[in-house]
Amino acid sequence: MSRTRKFHSHVLIYSGVRSVEMRNIGTLIALVFATSCASVSADLVTLDFTGQGGPGGNVSVIGSTYMEDGFTLSGSSGNFESQQFGSPRYQVSESLFLAVLDGTITLKESDNSLFTLTKITLASFASGITGGLNPDPAEAQTIVFTGIKGASTVSQSYTIAAGITAPSVLEFVGFDGVSQVSWSQGSTVPTAHQFDNIELDNLNVVAVPEVSSLALCAIPACLALFRTRSRKR
Repeated sequence: MSRTRKFHSHVLIYSGVRSVEMRNIGTLIALVFATSCASVSADLVTLDFTGQGGPGGNVSVIGSTYMEDGFTLSGSSGNFESQQFGSPRYQVSESLFLAVLDGTITLKESDNSLFTLTKITLASFASGITGGLNPDPAEAQTIVFTGIKGASTVSQSYTIAAGITAPSVLEFVGFDGVSQVSWSQGSTVPTAHQFDNIELDNLNVVAVPEVSSLALCAIPACLALFRTRSRKR
């Protein structure tokens, strides 16, 4: 009789341990589902030039180079400037332009690492005013972007139609793994442009695994441990 009671007590203890282990695995699986929709990218960068324009009706002078989030914009000559909030040439949000006609703008990582250029927002520099004492018409302009990709180059052009001053977005194709990207400011004021929201992929940043990915990797190990402990009993 004592042996039977002892056997039953072992069964109860084993069942309790197994129940706890199953609850732990269930909790882990629930954690996976709770965090699977979380997506954090550690290497995407947007240069939005926030704080560069400021109040007023003219322009803010920034300098011959501009740095943000590990990237550097430089001009062949002159300074980068930004339209102030009260300027008729201000476009929706703070943008940059190179205040030298026919000047070349170059974008690269500050440490010369490779990167991927995905998007840029472009708008005419002109306000589009066609009448009055100070007409400022926007003429058609074609902007050519050239990237250095190893021993070769990649290029893509975009045309802003005449009279269009509203911002538009250019999506790049093939500008992955470039060391720098250059383009021209424009030869006249009506064909000049301003740019904003440059989206890039900083390739030299090591992405941090998401919580859901780590949990998924841990599930097989937990199941294997559970089976091993079950067989031993």
